[in-house]
Amino acid sequence: MITVRNWKAFLLLIILGSALATSAQTAPNVPRSADEVLARANTLIAAKDYDGAMKLLKSAIDRYPTQSQFYLMLADCQESRGLSDLPAAVNMDAATWFRQGLNQDVYVPLACDLFDTYGKAMMYVPNIKPIQQRVADLVANQFPVLLGEYGPLALPGDPMPCLITLTDPQLPTQARGVYQGLITTRPLPVTPSYEKDPKYGADNSFDANPTYGRWAFQQMLLAYEFDREQRCWRLRFRVIWQDVPGQAENRLRLARYCAMLLLRCSSLLHAYAGLTPRFAADGALNVWLTEKGDPGGETYDENIYLYNVGVPRSPTEWARELAHEYGHEALPPVGGYAKPEWGASGYLGERLFLRWLLLNRDAKADSHPWVRGLDEQEIKTGRIEQVIRQFAALGPDSQAMRGTDKVAMDGFLGMACYLEMSRGSEYLITLLKGLATPTYGGPQGFLDTLAAQEAYYQDPEHAIVSLRMAELPNDIPLWIYLRAGAWKGEVTGGGQLKIEVDGKEVKANGNTFTTPALNKGWHSIRITSGAMDAPALSGLKLVRQ
Repeated sequence: MITVRNWKAFLLLIILGSALATSAQTAPNVPRSADEVLARANTLIAAKDYDGAMKLLKSAIDRYPTQSQFYLMLADCQESRGLSDLPAAVNMDAATWFRQGLNQDVYVPLACDLFDTYGKAMMYVPNIKPIQQRVADLVANQFPVLLGEYGPLALPGDPMPCLITLTDPQLPTQARGVYQGLITTRPLPVTPSYEKDPKYGADNSFDANPTYGRWAFQQMLLAYEFDREQRCWRLRFRVIWQDVPGQAENRLRLARYCAMLLLRCSSLLHAYAGLTPRFAADGALNVWLTEKGDPGGETYDENIYLYNVGVPRSPTEWARELAHEYGHEALPPVGGYAKPEWGASGYLGERLFLRWLLLNRDAKADSHPWVRGLDEQEIKTGRIEQVIRQFAALGPDSQAMRGTDKVAMDGFLGMACYLEMSRGSEYLITLLKGLATPTYGGPQGFLDTLAAQEAYYQDPEHAIVSLRMAELPNDIPLWIYLRAGAWKGEVTGGGQLKIEVDGKEVKANGNTFTTPALNKGWHSIRITSGAMDAPALSGLKLVRQ
């Protein structure tokens, strides 16, 4: 039978990849008995030498790892040390200060230190009830947004490892590999801040609405993500839902699936885009699962709503809804549209996150049922290729692309997907991050910023532009912004080639061709292969002559 303590030890082995161990050696100047440690520590604390007391207690814990009073005294010192850094005008006890999250620069390291201390104690102390009571008091109103490496061991809710492996060979080496997450497997009673949602649960105009308004929530799960650079755990998602008679297991399962998928999307966001959510200063988003409303989703500040979750959806639809709303939270917007909504970041998020999920999944063995059940054909053909073809038919500088209707938004989505697939995710995200005006056209909008980005990438003396073609529809023109001059093209793949530049055929010499002198601006290059059994077209390199 696996005890809670053994289970948590196993958890730490999985997450951190190394066994917890204590030093059997006696550190210099460590007292010879536990009583002497306590006496010396009390002397240091009385003198307000908290740093000295913490150093002594940490050394003593290495020698006496089962002494609960050492951990409790160390935690008291950490709180007192944190309080000593507060401005003199702030007068409150440590627990209140921690719960309210005042003075974030001090609060964050305190949370890391405290929960590391309590996490280690949970591993070694025979009687963990005093530790659990301390933790319960700290998280009664707010869970910490940042934890040290051992911190998750002290969290209520029995955190479960969630390992995410990214394998896309197009990702940089450092971005591939295993990303680590934790999800509390037991539902936690919501803390007071989350009993009501910020949009419909507050005293506002929605209170009189029989469908939207006066919602109360009772349960939540937490999802933490391991920061590989900073070696700490960051709270990324709170999934919050309502009690429904007879549906407890179903709602718990749904909450877990949402948390697991969003942790995966967070890993993808980091690997492909290097971004964090725009609307959450602390990086943590709240996901509200409601029992009423029209089935679908909405984003409101740092909150994601999934409405009427009792209505069944397909795996692809669940993933699409979350990817859409997470796109609003994470991606820089291009907007100004009248239909279907102001900003395109949600619809772009659908396409990017679903595409990245497919690129990194094992269709037979994936642990997430929604990811395993994604309809690859529907995503690639119905959602991505369709808008790419629309963009290719319009052209980036057309008047239709500058409109405010669905045609214009779909054209932008197709262009963004085209750029991500042909130039890479870093190229697209750099472009989005560089927008001074969040519109497609207009001064310093998407189109202007793209031209400026190309001017930067294309060295005036000897410019090179490389495009990936393997994932693009093979019968569309390639739209490329080029400096003035003639360009030599080299095609990878294909057999007997036919090349058209701006609608006019140019002679191909094997897999190479040279364009006529071109003006600076947008140009279309259409490449078709006449041989049925030739290798697929996979790339194009253009060198300015």
